[in-house]
Amino acid sequence: MEILKKKDYFRNLADDADRIGNDMVLLKGRAFWESSDEPYMVDTTTAIFLTRGTAVLQINMIEREIVAPSMVILMEGMVVRHLRRSHDSAFDALVISRRLTDSILSEGNVSVQLRSLIHQDAVFPISGHEIVLRTFNYLLKVLVRMQDNPYRVEALKHMTLTLFCGFALSRLKTDQDKALSRKDEVAQKFLALVRDNFEQERSVAWYADLMCLTPKYLSQVVKDVTGKPALDWIDEFTIVESKTLLKSTDLTVDQIATKLNFLSSSLFGKYFKRVTGMSPREYRMSLK
Repeated sequence: MEILKKKDYFRNLADDADRIGNDMVLLKGRAFWESSDEPYMVDTTTAIFLTRGTAVLQINMIEREIVAPSMVILMEGMVVRHLRRSHDSAFDALVISRRLTDSILSEGNVSVQLRSLIHQDAVFPISGHEIVLRTFNYLLKVLVRMQDNPYRVEALKHMTLTLFCGFALSRLKTDQDKALSRKDEVAQKFLALVRDNFEQERSVAWYADLMCLTPKYLSQVVKDVTGKPALDWIDEFTIVESKTLLKSTDLTVDQIATKLNFLSSSLFGKYFKRVTGMSPREYRMSLK
């Protein structure tokens, strides 16, 4: 999904008082949230602190409803779409560059474990720990604005690592006590395989064979866990990428069909219309 747009939150979104160069920026919800029908690829580490209300995000194609108080950690490579939020929602966002993220995680020697936990589930409910979140937000703002303090970056690194580890690694014990069911494991593996292979393979049978399962069993398990059968997920990944290419590039329909491994633009057009109700050209025209 390299063609997906990436958001640059370090460009003209916060006053100097709320940022540290191009390494860290604090954003109010209204500056961070932009409802859109199009997903984007995360190119930084973003921590969203939802303190009131609800919000719905699509993270790696899976829709998640987040209920306050919660923390959401988005990391490089995740595909995200902002869907909706309640009128009473309130949240702040902390955006950290890839460079500073690598430095923070190397401090505690927990990089692989922490990244894995976050990619498994980016949402961390923090009910009962609201005071921790409020205190962290307050100290974060104070430190960011202490521009004359030569140690503020180091202090922020340790604060952020402590917060991430405090909530993410504490979930590890819960996850170990409540191991994923066989169905959950199958669904997670399937979605990861589709994410990596949908441009070349769109047959449920191909994924089922790779996982040593029957297509019927795989589709039913995926539906039981996610609410949608396997083929719908393959279509979802393909159409999201198709729409992104149609909207964000000058590639012709023929070129897009070739990129997505369709035998012809005609077959691509029929596929696109079957799933979306309009042809690729009609979709592109609707954007003007």
